[in-house]
Amino acid sequence: MRNSVLTSLALMLCHGMQAQADTPLTYEAHYEAHANGLSAKAERSLSALDDGSYLLDMQLDASIMWKTVASLEQSSRFEFTDDGLRTQAYDYQLSGIRENHRSVDFDWAQGHALSREDDESWDITLDGQTYDPLSHQYELRQALLRGERGEQEYFVIENDEIEPLRYRVIGEEILETPLGRLNTIKMERVRPPSSKRSTVIWFASDWQFLLARIEQVSGSGLHIEMELDSAELDGEPVTPLQ
Repeated sequence: MRNSVLTSLALMLCHGMQAQADTPLTYEAHYEAHANGLSAKAERSLSALDDGSYLLDMQLDASIMWKTVASLEQSSRFEFTDDGLRTQAYDYQLSGIRENHRSVDFDWAQGHALSREDDESWDITLDGQTYDPLSHQYELRQALLRGERGEQEYFVIENDEIEPLRYRVIGEEILETPLGRLNTIKMERVRPPSSKRSTVIWFASDWQFLLARIEQVSGSGLHIEMELDSAELDGEPVTPLQ
């Protein structure tokens, strides 16, 4: 569906185990990324808004020979209700090599969402818990905080359809990153055995399962990596193992 290296990088992109899973800690994290000669810097943050909702934001600048050739920003605004996390709005803006704009506005009272991509739009019925491409990544971290280690499934709006995404834990690992060594939980996206695509994600288990690394192989064999370079969680610098 998305063939560009930059779009693939963007889609990859989502202290204290004593913190409650339903008490979000704001953070800001910086990443290094690489894919077939293309380098990128990414920043990801979670901030609290005045109305009690939260904004998960991801910005990425890709470069070739130290020249920025494309930029991307994704954001998800969500709130917490008695029924759990509810996305209010999602926005995706790509510029540079190619232009692309996508958005989803959720109307839970009416039970539908309006999904748009450039000049097209679709009205989608909301049936149960439904996420956008960023908010489901936050919910995956929350599941880890709650101690859930079984297979996780999330229903995510992708343009004109709701797509089920499944993940499972495949182990624990001390991971080397540009930041240093981190204790991590390693997960993978569950795909059909015949699929040539793969997604493997490492979450920093000592730092509220902050995204530490992601590797993705596309159907064409394109290999993409993104690694944690620096971060602050609730104002506290994330530090590596000694």
